[in-house]
Amino acid sequence: MSSQPMNRSGHVLVERAVRVNSCGGINGPGAQISIKHRIGDFQFKEEKGEIMDKHERGENMDSHHGVASATAFEDTASDKAFIPTNAHSQAKVEALFIELVEHVVKQEWEQFQDVHNDGGRAVCQGNWPVFHQMRASQFLTWNYPLLRSYSQDLDYAEGVGRNLLSEKYGRMMESTAPEQFSESIAPYLASLSEERVAQQESIIRQQVTWVIEFRRNYPKLGQAMRLIHTSEDSRYATSFETYLRGELSTYSARTLDCYETLIEQYRREGLNLTQETIDKTVRLGGFENLSEAEGAQ
Repeated sequence: MSSQPMNRSGHVLVERAVRVNSCGGINGPGAQISIKHRIGDFQFKEEKGEIMDKHERGENMDSHHGVASATAFEDTASDKAFIPTNAHSQAKVEALFIELVEHVVKQEWEQFQDVHNDGGRAVCQGNWPVFHQMRASQFLTWNYPLLRSYSQDLDYAEGVGRNLLSEKYGRMMESTAPEQFSESIAPYLASLSEERVAQQESIIRQQVTWVIEFRRNYPKLGQAMRLIHTSEDSRYATSFETYLRGELSTYSARTLDCYETLIEQYRREGLNLTQETIDKTVRLGGFENLSEAEGAQ
């Protein structure tokens, strides 16, 4: 019998060597700006508690992830605490949200340190400032229920000996290194149902549309981004589409449902999630806004 740790569904934990994609920030003159320093510039997607639905109450948990362990944030704030009624409570919401963002980035960083990269430790595994900038800018576009759900996914994975970052990079290799994926990665990953794949692909199509739109509006910043389509993948380059597919595949059913709700909310409001994310990336990098960052490229 294998001595490797098993996850709940019976698959051996992915401790095989995977390929970590290089990461790069977008930095302006001077040091990076802290999240708290930029708090006044960010528009948070709390929507006065409108998304406190079945996902927030813990329903629709899939058997693959089980009941995730609670985070410390559940002890410090109830659902009602995230319904701002005045300036003071709004400030409290923002402070708690930023605290959770920082917590989740650190959770991911800890798992990232344990990813076994093909060819040895990747340079970006030792670059906390850029990792923090890139992941925080993504999470700042989320809402509290989604972020808390993902934090619980990370807690649960840690508790059963899984590494969601390893699984994310491993799943990307289905496109970038298909033979290696088939032989040494796929046997150790849980399979996804047709319904699950369809849900993910619907999300991916919308986000690819946003990336194309962003690159058209900000061509210089767009040139610094990943390739867009899976069809452009190679052994040494991973597209946005493939990266997103790998990441979505690690979410619990509850987290993916919350994420799908967020995507639909952005679409309904005529917002572009890519633009919102890159806006926060450049602000954390020291730029005032996207226009300044675009002009500096």
